[in-house]
Amino acid sequence: MSKSNKTYKNSLNKNKEYNNSNINNAKILHHNFKIKAENITVKKRSKYFLNDNSPVYFLVIMAFLSFLLFLSACSNNKEVVGVTQNQSSETKNTEHFVENACSERTIIKPKVDFLFLWDNSSSFNFINSDTKNSLRNTINQFSSRFDYHVVLAPLLINESTNTQNNPPLYLMLDNTNGVSPSIIQNNNSNVKIIPNDNTSKINSFNNITGVASNEHGLKRITNIITDTNVDNGLFRKNAYTIVVLISGGNVNDYPNLNGSDATKAIREAEEQKYYQLLTNLKLKLSSEQFRLISIVPHTDSLDYATSCPKAGIKKGSSYINVSELLYADLTSSAKDAQSDQNKDHYDLCKNDYSHIFDGLNQTIQDILIKHVYNFWRIATTTNKSFDPKKITVVKNTGVALVQDDANGFRYIGYRENQPTRKLPSIGEVQTGHFIELLGTAVVTYPECLNIETQEPADYYNYVVLNEKPNVDSIVIEINGKSISKSQSNGWWYEDYYTSKNIKVVSPTDSTPVEPGEYKSGYMIRLYGSAVYTNSSKLKYSYNRAPID
Repeated sequence: MSKSNKTYKNSLNKNKEYNNSNINNAKILHHNFKIKAENITVKKRSKYFLNDNSPVYFLVIMAFLSFLLFLSACSNNKEVVGVTQNQSSETKNTEHFVENACSERTIIKPKVDFLFLWDNSSSFNFINSDTKNSLRNTINQFSSRFDYHVVLAPLLINESTNTQNNPPLYLMLDNTNGVSPSIIQNNNSNVKIIPNDNTSKINSFNNITGVASNEHGLKRITNIITDTNVDNGLFRKNAYTIVVLISGGNVNDYPNLNGSDATKAIREAEEQKYYQLLTNLKLKLSSEQFRLISIVPHTDSLDYATSCPKAGIKKGSSYINVSELLYADLTSSAKDAQSDQNKDHYDLCKNDYSHIFDGLNQTIQDILIKHVYNFWRIATTTNKSFDPKKITVVKNTGVALVQDDANGFRYIGYRENQPTRKLPSIGEVQTGHFIELLGTAVVTYPECLNIETQEPADYYNYVVLNEKPNVDSIVIEINGKSISKSQSNGWWYEDYYTSKNIKVVSPTDSTPVEPGEYKSGYMIRLYGSAVYTNSSKLKYSYNRAPID
């Protein structure tokens, strides 16, 4: 029990003892008075003296008792000592938050579709253990980086009506997303999925019978990358489409592109035709890049003193020319020093094709998906009463966003599990206080937002007491500073109010603020610098005033 409460209880006990004593004294006096009267009556009973039935006796007794009760009431209805009331009020602090956050992005493996055309002519046996190992190593290079499809096909096929000896297209892939169910379930006779390490399947390319002597390499590309093979998922839209053609000769399509038998003009016209056909394929697929990498001899066999056999080797001039035409269409970002030197054609007979994909690996960039946000958390507090009137939002570009502007932001309050991202999908759920970004204010990777929020300072010019104070005993302290009794930067006791708005505009403007904060009680008004805010620490004490 506190000292003040003990004092109060002792005061009450003393008053009670005092009152009981008065009543007991009254009873004793009444008894003694009655005894004396009875004694007098025994000695001398007179009609003029008091007796039990005398009206005078009754009036005297009643007057005496009334006097005693008056004394008792006076001591019972007025406190002798005021009880000290110690109060402290730490008002709710204003909350302040600073958020510096940046938009996110998603990096995914780019889609890359390869078509490998292998020279399977009898004059040049290119399918051997070395080339198969080279293919395996090449696949290993990009398997971890790319979402890849690798289609393996022979350069030469039987184009007669009897095509049953032609092998299917062999497909190696990173995943089966978008691939026709008939291919996945092995029900498609034209396409077969094989494991990535099963390069032995290309041995079947040497077993094709009835192969014509003419080589139609450029036409073969357009006969494989068809609408059918786009629809069944072999070749995908918005992918990098890379054709790797390996040949020990040149296009030999008589009378067009017939080497020495065709004029230069005819050959160039035919190369332009296939360049345009392949360009159309690029547009149809919306390819990120469409490239023809030709691994062919760069001169005729008579000029070679290499491992390439002299018999049957021809410069692959038409493949080289079309590779260069397609390469010229690439953006500068898709080119590097190595590719600029070779322009997507490599000399087969120099055996330097083991690194032909080095430059390609550098130019195929990981796909970066930029996230777009239309909601942004400005405060992590779960306090739903947090009310920021001051919100400063600035992008890392230096652009300041204006509140309630068509291309700015608006405060939407506290939200739980609020999706913040609208692209590439709705997501990135958060909880807290949010703004909605409007118009061009949406945040797109790699933009960042710097946000500062501050609750407003509410000003109060009254201290509210629950009991009437002894004014001379009032002590007020705000933020550790003692406030004096004064109507200038101090306090002044007013009275009891049933409803009083205690919130004002500022220390220098006592105009009540609406919506206000209404209280009832005994009011002490504060003036000037004594006006406190919702982040102030207010302490006060007083003695309870005597009860009237």
